[in-house]
Amino acid sequence: MLAKTLGCSSRTLLLIPKRYASIDYLLTALKPTNAKNDSASSSSKNSTSTLQKAEEAPISGVLPPRDLRKLVLTPSDLTNHFRQPEYAPPSIKVIGEAQAFFNRSKVTLEWTLANYEEIPDIKYELLQQKRSQGIREMDPFYKTEYHENLANSKKTFGIPPEQLRPLPEVLLLGHTNVGKSSLLNNLLVNSKALEYAYVSQKAGYTKTLNCFNIGRKLRVIDSPGYGMFGESKQGKVVLEYISKRHLLRRVFILIDSVEGFREEDIQMMDHLVSEGVPFEIVFTKVDVIIAKFMPKKSVFNSTTKKSKAERLEAARLVEEGNAKIIEYFERMVSTAQLDEVVTVPRLIFNMAVTNRYADKIHGFKEVRTIILESCGLLQSSGEKSTFNLEINE
Repeated sequence: MLAKTLGCSSRTLLLIPKRYASIDYLLTALKPTNAKNDSASSSSKNSTSTLQKAEEAPISGVLPPRDLRKLVLTPSDLTNHFRQPEYAPPSIKVIGEAQAFFNRSKVTLEWTLANYEEIPDIKYELLQQKRSQGIREMDPFYKTEYHENLANSKKTFGIPPEQLRPLPEVLLLGHTNVGKSSLLNNLLVNSKALEYAYVSQKAGYTKTLNCFNIGRKLRVIDSPGYGMFGESKQGKVVLEYISKRHLLRRVFILIDSVEGFREEDIQMMDHLVSEGVPFEIVFTKVDVIIAKFMPKKSVFNSTTKKSKAERLEAARLVEEGNAKIIEYFERMVSTAQLDEVVTVPRLIFNMAVTNRYADKIHGFKEVRTIILESCGLLQSSGEKSTFNLEINE
């Protein structure tokens, strides 16, 4: 918490006059959320939909699989467990169409900027207004046909025309060192633009808004992280973008599964609600939590030579770990009071790297699907879908 770090109370932080000292300072200037200690509010919704892997004990006489990793919960299992009734799971067909679009589309890093007014279309509008105003204020005696043509000119002030094309945008947002670059690398697979999505162990590495054009159909915006390592200008550009950007369709807030919802995360969600900006929650580093609650490595060793009782006991320990994982995230979600948000966000559990318990990454496919749906490019309903785009190589 920032208050603890600075050695002062949250109430004192409200009086800090340095508005853009960092996104963290900006967030503490927003109206704080009244936390409640009702830990059962969220978990009660899912009490009847506990994951099969976690709730079913081994049936007597039925041996578990030899590879006990098959019993371990995956991030995708968690996404399905915490799926709100408002959102039907995407069909295999819809997910496949979303992957086809991202995998085939050419990805271009269009711009990287630290000032909102430098965004190409915003800059163009400002320059055009300035030119028109200058011509209007000229003495009519000096006005010529040249000035009339200049006022109606379609020249772009040196800005590449393709950057002025209005496209729907989504924003990746989160605390410093939450894992935005890792998720971005998963989203923009097979792209030369990946060299710009550098994964750093140092908090606050991303300093600017970075815009990736996906197949000339949409833009994904990577933002600087907020928190103690945020800087003044970073806080300003991110909040300006959220408040003013009419092309913004959805925000994906990344939450560190190890740290949980921090004060800055809660206040940022409140800010998005007050601005009327829809958002989803993406839990990162889920693999760390899975590893934390799984039994020791020896339990997963080959069960070929183990007795029936030993194999059943090993499976019980894995399922016990699964139950602890669900309980851990249920507590985390309930404390954030997400069920009180006007439009309940989706919860996506992401694992950007493989480990001993999972041989593939999870979460990015559903994020891709939601991105396309949010931008009006992919509509799904049960097993039917409409793919509203053509791939531009």
